[in-house]
Amino acid sequence: MHAYAEQEQIPYKTFLLDSWWYTKGKGGGVADWEATSDAFPNGLQAFHQATNWSMQMHNRHWSNNNVYARENGGRYNFTLEDPLSIPTEQRFWDDLIANKTRDGIVVYEQDWMYNEWKGLNATLQSPTLGGTWLTQMGAGAEKSNVGIQYCMTFARMVVHSVQVNAVTQFRAGDDYGPGQTGYFPRTKDPSGETGCHFPYCVYYIGTTSILAWGLDLAPAKDDFWTTKNQSGSPYRNNDGEPYNEMEAAIATYSTGPVQPSDGLGFSNASLILMTCTQHGRLLQPSAPARTIDAAFIEGALGNGSGSLGPVPRTPHNHAVMATHTAVAGHRWLHVLSIGLAKPFQLQPSHVPGELSEEGGSVLGHVAWSGYGRRNVTLFGRFAETAPLHLRACAYADFGLAHAAPVFSRGDSGAVAFLGEVSKFVPVAVARVVGLTMPSDEEPLKIQLEGGPNEEVELAFAVGSNVDQMSVAYVSAKLSQDGTALISAPEVAETLVL
Repeated sequence: MHAYAEQEQIPYKTFLLDSWWYTKGKGGGVADWEATSDAFPNGLQAFHQATNWSMQMHNRHWSNNNVYARENGGRYNFTLEDPLSIPTEQRFWDDLIANKTRDGIVVYEQDWMYNEWKGLNATLQSPTLGGTWLTQMGAGAEKSNVGIQYCMTFARMVVHSVQVNAVTQFRAGDDYGPGQTGYFPRTKDPSGETGCHFPYCVYYIGTTSILAWGLDLAPAKDDFWTTKNQSGSPYRNNDGEPYNEMEAAIATYSTGPVQPSDGLGFSNASLILMTCTQHGRLLQPSAPARTIDAAFIEGALGNGSGSLGPVPRTPHNHAVMATHTAVAGHRWLHVLSIGLAKPFQLQPSHVPGELSEEGGSVLGHVAWSGYGRRNVTLFGRFAETAPLHLRACAYADFGLAHAAPVFSRGDSGAVAFLGEVSKFVPVAVARVVGLTMPSDEEPLKIQLEGGPNEEVELAFAVGSNVDQMSVAYVSAKLSQDGTALISAPEVAETLVL
């Protein structure tokens, strides 16, 4: 896989080791959190050194016959029951995670969390043991400068993360499997009408993303295939993924990890590069995409007409999510629509906090859509009296739209920076790091970061005012130190710098 990624110029940086690489014991819990010789004949450290990939390492609940407990010949204190157990001393977590740093661990994934808590009388009866378990885990990770992803959690565990600095993310949706997205003919649903339903719908993370944003965490979406058909996969009849672009877009807008899980030889490198720079840094917004309030109002009080908010194709898999990217005190709006049963007129009042404040140098906002090379469609002004029309859509034809602040150029007219159109997030915090406001004498200037000599193409909207704008493109190459300062064109043209 490493050789294939290099051949296809896919810039993977981190490798997720799921639950297949270590030894299980009683109750399906972990018995020994070391790589088996079948999984890694030369060991994890050798794999890490050969690939230079860092690791997100999965773990699960603890078996009562684990090799670490004193009762089993180990060195650490556990509370043992049948069939599970739980560690009860800080030294265990310090050693467990520190010992994996030589193997390249950067994220410790604690899965099966509610199973650990519900599977023990000790945690059900003690008011503090569950909290101590999480706090000690976090302290051990923090000492080794390792992040934590929570998975299969209760909400109370996610909330407890405010006391655990090492927790950076939690799994916000269900496990992925090709075909689980639903809405197309397959063995379990020949008509293709049943699909998936909340809360077990692998693409939908719009509700849990709200909790994540409030706690300063990334809502992690599970992995996905980047190509539509991967024959010979172990998923038997479910070897098709018709919504690969939608899955990639949601992962990018999660602000969490982006995890392609293709079989060898099946990756879509172009699609993967829509999520990141040429050198693998993710291009994401300032906040995760979150379901808009009007969707909840429609779900609770609406009659299905859409008068109160967007109507989803299936209940509670809300169809419109929004977020923003903040740069130099200004905000660029991004809107995802997925499974929207009826057209919806989105107004600025539906997305409070996601737009720049109008007035002064900000003349208003211009709406647009399109991704891919030179593929911008301008919709004109975005305002209460000029809403953004969100068309009805299913899943493969999902919608992705944006609104950019329009800056005054004095007597020279107006200009808006639309962004890097070849990416899902055209204005991303890792790419656009600053701007210089335009004036009569000076153009709008955009400060970029990326890889050495990376080629980028940017889109701008220019015109005499917000209501009369056209698209202009600028192609440029970043410097050897991976930076560039790009000036907006003054007329609708295509420039190569």
